[in-house]
Amino acid sequence: MENGSIRKTGLEVIQKLSEQKELRDFSEFETQLKHFQKRFQDEELRIAVVGEFSSGKSTFINALIGQDVLKHALQETTATLTRLVNVDQNDARNGRGCVTLRDGSTIQLDNFQQLRDYTTTSSEKLDVAAQVAQVELYLSVFPSRHPIVIVDTPGLNGMADGHREQTEELVQQAHACIYLIQRRGLSESDLQILRKLTGFQKNFIFIQNFIDELNRAEGETLENKLAEQNAILQEKVFAQAADAQYSLCGLSAWQALVGRDHSIQTEYDGNNASISEQRREQLYVDSNFPQFLTLLKEFLREDRLTQIQYGGTAKAMISWMEDLIRQVELQKSQLDDAYELSADRQMVKRLDEMIQKTLLEQDQARQQLKNFIVTVQNQLKKAEKKALQESVETLQQEVLAEIRNYGSGMDCVTAAQGIDEWQKKSLTVLLNQRVHELAQKEQEAFACREENVGQLLLDRINEYRGPKAEKLDLKPQTFCVDRPDLTPFDTEDKLKRDEQQIRADKEKLKEFDYQIRDKAEQKRQVLANASLTESRYRSMKAGISSREERLGKRPEAERISETTWVDRGGLLGWLLGPKEVESVGWNDLAGEKWDREKQELEEWKRKEEELKQEMLKYQLMIERLCEEQADNEERRKKLESRIREREKQLERDRQMIEREKAAAADSYLTLTKKKLEEQVENFLSAEPIDGHLWYEMWRTMEKHIAAAEEEYTRLAMNQLEKAIRDKVCWLTKAKEGRRSELQKQAEVLGKYSVLLEQLKEKLEENVV
Repeated sequence: MENGSIRKTGLEVIQKLSEQKELRDFSEFETQLKHFQKRFQDEELRIAVVGEFSSGKSTFINALIGQDVLKHALQETTATLTRLVNVDQNDARNGRGCVTLRDGSTIQLDNFQQLRDYTTTSSEKLDVAAQVAQVELYLSVFPSRHPIVIVDTPGLNGMADGHREQTEELVQQAHACIYLIQRRGLSESDLQILRKLTGFQKNFIFIQNFIDELNRAEGETLENKLAEQNAILQEKVFAQAADAQYSLCGLSAWQALVGRDHSIQTEYDGNNASISEQRREQLYVDSNFPQFLTLLKEFLREDRLTQIQYGGTAKAMISWMEDLIRQVELQKSQLDDAYELSADRQMVKRLDEMIQKTLLEQDQARQQLKNFIVTVQNQLKKAEKKALQESVETLQQEVLAEIRNYGSGMDCVTAAQGIDEWQKKSLTVLLNQRVHELAQKEQEAFACREENVGQLLLDRINEYRGPKAEKLDLKPQTFCVDRPDLTPFDTEDKLKRDEQQIRADKEKLKEFDYQIRDKAEQKRQVLANASLTESRYRSMKAGISSREERLGKRPEAERISETTWVDRGGLLGWLLGPKEVESVGWNDLAGEKWDREKQELEEWKRKEEELKQEMLKYQLMIERLCEEQADNEERRKKLESRIREREKQLERDRQMIEREKAAAADSYLTLTKKKLEEQVENFLSAEPIDGHLWYEMWRTMEKHIAAAEEEYTRLAMNQLEKAIRDKVCWLTKAKEGRRSELQKQAEVLGKYSVLLEQLKEKLEENVV
């Protein structure tokens, strides 16, 4: 039949069921109808991306986007619903986004890099979980005219409250599911989750993530891994869900992301080497992402889309209706029992006794229920305590095996030199990862057991509702842990320490050589200055002696007499004529010249004295420098002697290391591994000591078990009260002979059972 008919028939069935008022009393009837109605009515095809916590969902979504925009780490980060809406490449919305807040307002995103502010728990802009309803990103994943949306879901076993329930609801509303498998493969908790998901989801694509971490050295190949996971799925999931279909492929989400996002510059954290374009292209090929896209395109072929969308919904609805039919038939059977009892008038007294007994034993039933819950929780405690202890012991052995196997295939020296880096970057990461996986595994195991206990209680209480049930048939059946903070192990590497000391000694030697050269240079300069000063002094002294000899005694002044004629004065002066006059003087020019030369000579003598003092100063400096030089030479000799001795010792050490390094490395490895083993054994000890992994996990488990006990008790008591009321009501009607009412109720349920069968068959005809 046409897929349009499947959709039409599905909506007709839903409409018919919604008109049956009596069915609304059955568990989650209206909620399930709404889910199926939405799946049939929606034009868009939704694909939910699901996986246990740290399965690599965020990295996978980033790879689909082609940008590293959603955070990914060993901590839960997704705080809101993220939808990837497939659009045409030419669509104006391509590469943009839209944030819808819980108050109905929207925020437009110009690019995907703004996404982190609105999707993660670490956002500084707003309280994402409280304020953001959803985020839509528009991108072209593959060409399709059909509206296709990929929905990111919270981790199934994340720490955040409500994540599991939210994920299950999103899967119920989706038309297909991409399920990511962790590096270790499918766990028991994965299988428990999948068995539940197959009840309302019929189209799966499984991705074995982390194929880049396959241990190919030990023969682990992608083909073997996929074959192994496929066998598990066939045997433990889809053997009980033959109406579901699935595909399986391998993928390295991280390699795909690095291959597509050119803003990522290094291949792995801690690797400083930039990625070449050739290497980036190779990573993309190795990631198997092209093969995944091919599988996805084939899975979502245009001629298959409506069948997946509406046919899968119809199959899920059929599974739900089968369970509903079982519930209706159980209740009808109980009403039939009440009707049979009412037909026998001899049973009136017995019926009255049954009513009174039910009423009188209400408290007993309540106590029995409480005792059962307590018993279940105590058994859980005992079993889970033992299981946790065994898991921790297994983890301890795995980590110890990793330590003991370190260095295999390596020479001892290389292994010894690298063990410090290995234990910091590999062992500690491994331990964190394994502890985290253990915690999540135990958490999901507890959640699954919690659901099983809840379903057991509901089934037993429903059975107790029957008139012929004498007592609650409760038989015990057989947790959530927080991840502890881990302090990385730290050890010293003696070889590295020795190398650092040698380098320090060589630097010190260079410093001493510099000091010696500096003192020698100072002495050379002082000697040069002293020699120049001495030369100037001797030249000055010789010049002074020569000038003193030339100068001699001071010359005496020369007497000079001069005769001149002067006019006579008086009345007769003219008559007598001029008279002769003699004048006497002294000439001291030679003496003055001698005085000047004498003064210059004295200045020379003063300068001679200054030069003499300068010579004395230089002499003292020379003597001091000679002493310092002698001291430095002595120190140098000693240093040289120490260096020669150290070099000889180093050479002897090198020779010894060369002779014994294999044995020494082996000894160092042994001691280091022993220390690491002791630390691991202490950390993973099952002793009730604060800080020990097992004890911290167990304390957390006890808290969750106690909380579960309280919740079970509340829910179970509510169900029990209703069951008692129904039971008393039916028994009362039987006692009072109100057969017609019982018959009418049974007939109504019978009609519902027939109606459900008819509607189910109608859907089945269309699904084929």
